[in-house]
Amino acid sequence: MGIKFDYLGKLGVDVPLVVGTRKTIPKSRWKPPRGNATLEPTVYLNLHYTNTHATKPGRAWVRMMRENPADSTLNYFLWLPPGYSVMIDERCPGHKWWGDSYLGRNVHFEILVTGVKSAYLNDSCYVAYDQKW
Repeated sequence: MGIKFDYLGKLGVDVPLVVGTRKTIPKSRWKPPRGNATLEPTVYLNLHYTNTHATKPGRAWVRMMRENPADSTLNYFLWLPPGYSVMIDERCPGHKWWGDSYLGRNVHFEILVTGVKSAYLNDSCYVAYDQKW
């Protein structure tokens, strides 16, 4: 069994998000080096937000995008509850089989925040990828 692991580093600066507009997470673009291997990304989000409503939660939609052609995979949602201002989440959103036909394609992560007044990604956020074969 072989393993390739790449930690792409922390953002290093806070990244403002435009509510209702999808944003590519900086330092999340990667080209898997092998085909016929399992791709397992890890996403660490330190998301700061200001709620719009006192009783309704906001929501963050995170997804991995394969490029050329663009198609999404490994989608997940985070609720942004009222009464709080920070959502910290680290997860491997799933495993993706990376076949030989995907070789040469990059991947990256995107985030879309809705239902809040404002939001930003703290400088400590990061993305890491590993492949196992």
